[in-house]
Amino acid sequence: MEQSTTISKLAQALCQFQHKCHTVEFDSTVKVMAEKGQQYSFKYASYPKIVATIRPVLAECKLSFSQLAEPDGSVTTLLIHESGEFLKSTLLIPSTDKNAQKMGSAISYARRYSLSAILGLATDEDDDGNAAANNVVEEKAGLKKEAKKAPLPDARPWITQRQLEQVIERMEAGEADVFPKTIKAYKIRRSYRAQLDQVNKHMKQLAEA
Repeated sequence: MEQSTTISKLAQALCQFQHKCHTVEFDSTVKVMAEKGQQYSFKYASYPKIVATIRPVLAECKLSFSQLAEPDGSVTTLLIHESGEFLKSTLLIPSTDKNAQKMGSAISYARRYSLSAILGLATDEDDDGNAAANNVVEEKAGLKKEAKKAPLPDARPWITQRQLEQVIERMEAGEADVFPKTIKAYKIRRSYRAQLDQVNKHMKQLAEA
């Protein structure tokens, strides 16, 4: 992951985008063959569906994106703010098969996955590995699952968009302890946490330079 020297304006715009673009409709289904011949399926949002959904909202938030296919088959995704601030991420789906069609399929998957990730969007159903681990077969065989203890409720408040912006401003101003204090004091959405992690990493790099 690479980024511009500052990302405060981009971070604010990304917060606005995520507030306006909560979900993307799942319009496709894929079936997967698991071990011992079992099958399972999950739904996901296709790349055209994602792009059609996000483009008008990105424009409202002064954001844009670009994706480039690299010679090694990886995909580089750029998220750009009108100020010039940017986030850049490169994703390579490993493959030993040089078949053009299969490489094209891997690149298409990388485009969808990396675009969703950099925007903090959930564009497919979570699969916790039950089907691949044959848990469905165990249930049919009458084996009982081990009961899980209910986790204790987290009493911390959720961090708001405004609070996130204030934390990022304080981090970029050089307050070294604001990051761990924020992590300890608030529940933080995955996309918000990713922004904080990026700013924290950048500030550490500046301190070490």
